[in-house]
Amino acid sequence: MPSTPQATEIPVDQIQPNPDNPRRDASEVETLAASIKAQGILQALTVAPLADNPDQWIVIDGHRRHAAAQHLKLDVVPCIVRTDLTDPADQIGAMLATAREREPLTAAEEASGVQSMLDLGESVATIAARTGMSKTKVRQRAKVATLSATVLEKVHTHAVTLADAEFIATAKASYRDELEKALGTNDWAACKKRIEARINRDARVSKQLREAAALGITVLDTTILAAHQVADDHGVVPRLVKPLANQTWSKAAVEALTDEQRALAYARVYDFENVVSLLRYEIISDPTLDDVTASAASEGTAPEGEGAAGDADPDRAADWDSEVAERIAAKAKEREERDAARAARREFLTEFPAADQDAWVGRLLALDGPFDGWFIDPDAIVPRGSVGDEGAWAEAVAEWVRGATAQQFAWHCALSVIDANVDHWLHRDMTLAADASAESAAEALTYIDLLREMGHVLSNHEQQIADAYNATVLGSLAEGVDQ
Repeated sequence: MPSTPQATEIPVDQIQPNPDNPRRDASEVETLAASIKAQGILQALTVAPLADNPDQWIVIDGHRRHAAAQHLKLDVVPCIVRTDLTDPADQIGAMLATAREREPLTAAEEASGVQSMLDLGESVATIAARTGMSKTKVRQRAKVATLSATVLEKVHTHAVTLADAEFIATAKASYRDELEKALGTNDWAACKKRIEARINRDARVSKQLREAAALGITVLDTTILAAHQVADDHGVVPRLVKPLANQTWSKAAVEALTDEQRALAYARVYDFENVVSLLRYEIISDPTLDDVTASAASEGTAPEGEGAAGDADPDRAADWDSEVAERIAAKAKEREERDAARAARREFLTEFPAADQDAWVGRLLALDGPFDGWFIDPDAIVPRGSVGDEGAWAEAVAEWVRGATAQQFAWHCALSVIDANVDHWLHRDMTLAADASAESAAEALTYIDLLREMGHVLSNHEQQIADAYNATVLGSLAEGVDQ
């Protein structure tokens, strides 16, 4: 290719737009057409010959100029001919590179181009070499390309941050729908925290189940009565199975068991908690009715009004298990929403802009008089577990204290005040919120309204709690008017 390519005039009707053009707004040309009408085309288009028709050309750079020329019904346009760009992957790479040099593509546009090159069999390395992107950026855009058209449009219009789009793209399919529904709503921050917590729990549970398999521990099915599976494994009736212990899973606890104890040790995943427990049993030869009833009750498997687990009607047991499961699931869902809202709220406070802190520190400290002195939550300074063991964490906190300014101390005191009080009123279930007195509800709304004024967007759960307090206050006011 010559170092100073010369432009050639080519008839407009012999030029086709490239179907793989990553830029989405190439057809919006009214302003550009007016400029071309006044001054002409100041920069030549770049075109390549069509592989199956040498008399036709495809646009590599200049789609908007080509569209404007069509709009103005021009006969010819100046073009730089690239006979070396007949390969579709080369063409896409060139389009990505030239577009990024002039007016940056949106992440959605780059993602579309990267995906097109991947579809043509290109690797991350070759795409990076052809476009000038880093390999990391190519991988990120490839993830974004897997998102739904709705989300990609939000990315394109900057209604969604690239970081949030990448978070959705990396989540497993079962979480994507929930994330996409929450995207752009008041519940997004809390939903993201919920999914982050689930991802962390999934990883922990998977690791523990791998440990169980490596140690020869059987994993119990969560949908059946545990005593029945244990009995089947050991060739006895369920009424002879007695639970001994139920403790949080740890590899060390299993390794401490004797061979005899390990033979009657099981792992069980509690779905609604995503917690793995280590269960231990023994086989008893001549149990009394009281022994068996107590054992079944301690395991939490015997339906109310029934005797031993082995004497229970299977259908009745299944119904009972389903009823309990629904109650546990509802409580677990509410707890998950409550914890996620807390995590999002604390992230908002932790990342509160430094430039705005002076305007708020006095108001926040005034909420809670220093009866015994204000306090600072050390976890807000250095998250526990983020710097190693407990000793390292304590030293990190001490180092902050030694170097902190008076303003930093005041701000962290203020943060502790608003976090502790808002947490007290918002991190609770609906029953407690609905049962609050009018005086307590009014106090809760004082803190909640201040949090909103600071810019925090209440999650769905937080809004429901706030609505319950509002209803109590309004009800109290209505009663006062009636009296």
